[in-house]
Amino acid sequence: MLNRCWTLRTKVILWISMINMLAILVGIFFLYREHREIDIGWMFGVPIGILAIEWFATIKLSKYIKKRIHNELHKELSQVHEYMESMRVKAHEFQNTLYAISGLIQLQSYDEAISLIQQESQLHQDQIVAWTKKVKDKRISAILIGYYNHAREMKVALQIDPATYIPEHINILNITSFISLLGNLVLNAMEELQKVQGERKIRIFMECVEDRLVLEVEDNGFGIRDEVVPFIFEKGFSTKPITPSEKRGFGLWKVKQIVEEHGGTVLVERGDWDGTLFAITLPLKGDVRLDRSVNY
Repeated sequence: MLNRCWTLRTKVILWISMINMLAILVGIFFLYREHREIDIGWMFGVPIGILAIEWFATIKLSKYIKKRIHNELHKELSQVHEYMESMRVKAHEFQNTLYAISGLIQLQSYDEAISLIQQESQLHQDQIVAWTKKVKDKRISAILIGYYNHAREMKVALQIDPATYIPEHINILNITSFISLLGNLVLNAMEELQKVQGERKIRIFMECVEDRLVLEVEDNGFGIRDEVVPFIFEKGFSTKPITPSEKRGFGLWKVKQIVEEHGGTVLVERGDWDGTLFAITLPLKGDVRLDRSVNY
């Protein structure tokens, strides 16, 4: 679809250029017919020069468009490949579990098969239950569960700090902005952790302190170099290699923009895991009742 779109644009540009050239030549013909005293060298030389420049510009634009098509398609194919690889790994793990269940059934070990099924389901369910006890605001817990599932696919252990506690119905910035803020931090950490060969983990901490929400997102990656820290929130800045067709450096800029628009603060430093730690505070509206009657 993208290829067809850009090809159509190229053809339109070329046709417009050719029509423009034809119009200029026709104009020259009628001008010369009415004013034969005009120097023919000047009359043809200037328009031909203009046509040559326009034709050269059209060719360069066509090459640029073709290069843009190639880069966009390469980016899309890379994303598809990454997604397929993630699905392949996930399917492989699921298939191994199915083989084990199938083998137990063939051996008529029905109790063991049922136990394995329940165990696989319970591991996921226990994590969700534990999170919803610490984060009672259903909007925020739903966001976290979504990122937890995505992190599993990316082979990243997404953890909630034991000290985390969020009561029900906290009055914070609009939920769309909060999803964008938290999502950019978590997804940025996941992307950085793809460089790590060993254990990959992200820690999220949230707590209401007086009239503010405190949020921390920490990873165990390689961290951000000190000389880069002053620039990481600038629009378009990225430490990753960028191709001409890619747009990077907007995630952390968006985080800072959201935080500042709502009167909050954002800091970045090296965390206890020697990776990157983002610490954010956001103002809360109204009273926040900290009912910590959590059953652990």
